Amino acid sequence: HRVPFVSKPNGDAKKELSYVAESGADLVFMLERWSKDEKYRADAKEHGFILQEKKVGCEMGASGWFGPSGWSQYWEEAFEYKKLYAGDSGPNTGEQGTCTRFVSDSKLADLVLKPLTKKLHEIQFVGNVNVNCIIDEEGVPWPLEFTMRDGWPARYNEISLQEGDPVQWMLDLVNGKDTMRVRENAVSISVVVTIPDYPFSTYTGKKVEGIPIYGAGDREHVHLCEVMLADSVPTQMGDKIVYVPGYVTAGDYVMVITGTGETITGARRSAYAALEKVKIPNSPGWRPDIGKGKLVTTLPKIQKHGYATDLSF
Repeated sequence: HRVPFVSKPNGDAKKELSYVAESGADLVFMLERWSKDEKYRADAKEHGFILQEKKVGCEMGASGWFGPSGWSQYWEEAFEYKKLYAGDSGPNTGEQGTCTRFVSDSKLADLVLKPLTKKLHEIQFVGNVNVNCIIDEEGVPWPLEFTMRDGWPARYNEISLQEGDPVQWMLDLVNGKDTMRVRENAVSISVVVTIPDYPFSTYTGKKVEGIPIYGAGDREHVHLCEVMLADSVPTQMGDKIVYVPGYVTAGDYVMVITGTGETITGARRSAYAALEKVKIPNSPGWRPDIGKGKLVTTLPKIQKHGYATDLSF
């Protein structure tokens, strides 16, 4: 076709098979490069991958919980940061952080989720339905992919904004009742904290287990992911170093830090203040611009078309 396409991993395929091309030529290069690598070739053969026409515009996602009684009363709107480094540079990852909120009315959900209602009832679907879109200059949303599951860091954004027992409202959803309660229109910012060689640790084989994690006791903001409890961790107590049970890494995707506020800026301050208290040896990494960067320029553009009109910095 000689035009830019987007490569995406399918199912459990390696995230390294993600690539957004700038032209037809650089995608051809990436496909040839992957095909020469035995690990990538075997992975693509097992799981497959997707090539999708590239659309230019502003990225925004919408999701909802669906059960026998239909959609939950609240929609979730989200702005994802998928690149590894600040300023949206570096390789694509699953997601490095997200700006999220719950709303009662969502133009994006009206356009891309509500039309699925009949089909979801037909297949007796119960769970979360998420779709990420590119909204073009005319205000038309182009769905990129549907995610029919709960995921990281979205789950922790949701928990930070929900009230009550999350297990109870999910059980109620299965039984046809909508009891989910949220801080409507409040903003949640999530920041993914990782260690090297993320996101390539499974490829490079670098040892990522057993690294101490200090200052992670804040259950309101700190959500442990690939973490385990060790019997003996060197810990500073006064002027002594003692060995006590403590948290250590069990993988390279260590934790998600969340913060909430009435505005994007307030949520950012909350999240990054909590992040400063966590210490991990071995050069942990995170994006410092979740809730800033591209959102500063894209939000006004989509608000002109009626999307997320009451979301503010």
